[in-house]
Amino acid sequence: ERFLDSTYDYMSRVVLIALGNPDAPQWVYGHCNFPMEFDDDHDFKLSDRIETVNENEILIKLIEEHDVEEIVLTAQSLEGRIQIPEHYKSLLTVVKTPKPEN
Repeated sequence: ERFLDSTYDYMSRVVLIALGNPDAPQWVYGHCNFPMEFDDDHDFKLSDRIETVNENEILIKLIEEHDVEEIVLTAQSLEGRIQIPEHYKSLLTVVKTPKPEN
């Protein structure tokens, strides 16, 4: 949410966060800066197995139905795991998140 709130443009975005082992995540949390339905009060969020997200083409549906212009991956390891057609790969952006200090 903080990442999405820090952007001041009107670009539709999805931020994907790897859950579990960051080097080999099995689950992903996704947060959008738009609601799924026009009359929804809150932005769309998802938490699911990466395999399920890919099989159900959730990201493709978001791109095509909500004109998503950027998919932000917060872990490099997600880049190879998220499956979208080649012509949508330019929408992917990988950002490094700082590791918590001990």
